[in-house]
Amino acid sequence: MMRKIELNHIELSGEVYPVYCDIYVLEKIQERMPISEFERQLIGRAIERDDHGRPMYNEDGSFKLIPAAQNLQILVFAAMLMINEGIEIQNDQDGTDLEPLTEKYVARIIDMNYVELTIALHHEFNRCFGSKKKEAAMN
Repeated sequence: MMRKIELNHIELSGEVYPVYCDIYVLEKIQERMPISEFERQLIGRAIERDDHGRPMYNEDGSFKLIPAAQNLQILVFAAMLMINEGIEIQNDQDGTDLEPLTEKYVARIIDMNYVELTIALHHEFNRCFGSKKKEAAMN
């Protein structure tokens, strides 16, 4: 028996949808682009580069990031993936029969400020990595 998965939710056009990011969602993202690039495009950041085009780094070795245009296609794609995974988990756990949403439909129902939606999805994305780190530390 699978453990009960606690789902976060977002409200779009008056409907509440479950959202969940797991390894399946990450695999689907990775089919389009590297995970780190996805995250930068989702939150609107780019790697700062020097005059020769080489990446610049922070003291801790991470890339220096600068504000960049947010990729709204990635935002919609992420919302669709995370909502559909949430729907599938909810269906399995609660015996519901909700249908998955298309990317086009998700784009149509997004009525919240895209910055707020980005924050919610990025939080769910980070939760996925946090739970994996916690599980690894427990083993």
